[in-house]
Amino acid sequence: MAESNSVVKEEISEASKGHNSSDPLELNEFFKKAFEEFNAQSRILTNAYTELKKEVARVNVELENTNKELSSKNIALDHTRKFLDSVLQGMTNGIIVIDESLNVIKVNESFLKMLKLEEKEILSKNLNELKKLEFLSKFTKSSLKRNIREHHFSACRIDIEKESLWLELSGSFVGDGKDFLIVIKDLTEVKDLRKQLVQNSTLADLGQMAVTVAHEIRNPLGGIEGFAALLKRDLADNEKHSKLLGKIISGVRHLNEFISGLLSFSKQIRVNIREFSVIDVVDKAILYAGKGKEFDSNDKIKIKKTVSSKFVLKSDPELIQQIILNIVLNAIQIISDEEGVIEIKVQKKDNIKFVSSPGMLAVKSMNFISERDHIEITVKDSGPGISDADLENIFKPFFTTKAFGTGLGLPMVYKILELLEGGMEIYGKSNLGGAKFKIYLPNIE
Repeated sequence: MAESNSVVKEEISEASKGHNSSDPLELNEFFKKAFEEFNAQSRILTNAYTELKKEVARVNVELENTNKELSSKNIALDHTRKFLDSVLQGMTNGIIVIDESLNVIKVNESFLKMLKLEEKEILSKNLNELKKLEFLSKFTKSSLKRNIREHHFSACRIDIEKESLWLELSGSFVGDGKDFLIVIKDLTEVKDLRKQLVQNSTLADLGQMAVTVAHEIRNPLGGIEGFAALLKRDLADNEKHSKLLGKIISGVRHLNEFISGLLSFSKQIRVNIREFSVIDVVDKAILYAGKGKEFDSNDKIKIKKTVSSKFVLKSDPELIQQIILNIVLNAIQIISDEEGVIEIKVQKKDNIKFVSSPGMLAVKSMNFISERDHIEITVKDSGPGISDADLENIFKPFFTTKAFGTGLGLPMVYKILELLEGGMEIYGKSNLGGAKFKIYLPNIE
């Protein structure tokens, strides 16, 4: 504006130089008109400046509002990002995002926990370089090769730190279609539960069949044993025939024992819950295993017992005693006439996770809750152990590797564990050389 006033003044100065009149009135009139023109120009410039200030103020307000709106959107976007990240981290399924070059750009906590990995081990690394994620590399390459734009599903079994996991993989392209997202669902527990349902159904069917078959067989067996005993008495002088009849009687009695076991197995079990000392139950089971005789240093088979405290449990003591007895008797029969050792240990245990792995079988009740406090009873022996093939079959009724076994001892253990909401891990080998059984029993309210 100062520059404009200077221009007007210069124009007046030039005009006055060109005006040669010496008449004061004319000169006064001239200057009057000149200043009126100057004032008019000043007002125009002042108005323009005022309008410019208003426009600048308006633009500043708009800019401030835009900045506030942008800031608000950034905050909302940040909240949304944090929310989505918390949802991602809170998901029970494993999540991994891979770019078009197969570099890992995002994983969630469940993924790391499921596959026992640290984030720094895999983030920004290429799938081709990660041996532990080879199964994901194959799955991703298969999806890319087939150019599957929709969801791609697959299932696989992997071994991680001696644990076998059954996984369902679901993949899809995200964002601009260059990144690949994989959702991993752990189906291990579902498969185990399905296996348990089949097992329980088999046991129920067997129970119904057992009652009918047992009664049909037991009646004629009584007659066979009776007649064989009479014949043996009459042929007492004939050593050869008497010996054969003795074998018949022995065989009939073995069949009767088997039928008794079958009827006992098929019978509905009643649970009687009360508090008791775990060590007392263990002692009684050992006593029954020795047929009423304490195991001592003179016995070929030594039983060593380790109990860190007098644990009190609320469950069914008779049924738990039956579990321990069946397992100890199995160990005694497998060790047979050789010298051997059976170790029994009792301690507390919590947060138990059941996952079968090579050389180990895990079973649990459908009502098992791993977060409960449990009493862990471990029984291990110095016998030959259990092969992987046999390990898969030990809970099947009538399966036995013993010459005179019924194959109902461990299925009965399984049946009781289901009722007592417990679980068990069976290892084919232990540090003693033989099998190891870990029994987990909770307090039942």
